[in-house]
Amino acid sequence: MADEDTAIVEEERIEEDEGPSAESSQEEGQELAELRANLEQREHRIAALEEEVATLHEELAMALQKYRSSLLASAPEIPEEMVQGGTTHELEEAFARARAMVERIRNELEAKASRERVPPGAPARSAPDLSTLSAREKIAYGLARVQPWTRA
Repeated sequence: MADEDTAIVEEERIEEDEGPSAESSQEEGQELAELRANLEQREHRIAALEEEVATLHEELAMALQKYRSSLLASAPEIPEEMVQGGTTHELEEAFARARAMVERIRNELEAKASRERVPPGAPARSAPDLSTLSAREKIAYGLARVQPWTRA
């Protein structure tokens, strides 16, 4: 009876090996097909997202350029090359630094101009005030003004 039991157990084992292997390979093939389809779907989604990201980068660059232009239009005294940046925060910082520099230079130039101020034009020509001079000083002044060729 032990031989019969062993034979029955071996038959069941063979059936289990053959049966499930055919079914399992079919199931594995089906799972593999599902995984491939899922992978392909995800690759398409990734490509679409990459395209969307590229579009958003372009739109961000255009928006930053318009924002930079509006900042520069609000303060025409600031040189364009001083306001650069890749984000709004960087643009605002650069604009603030440029504005401070322009203000400092303006103040320095105004201070220098006020120190070196020259009145416009020559002073008005008028005769000297002789009313405070004594008679002797008036005579000396008059003689000094006489031209040497008129003296004889």
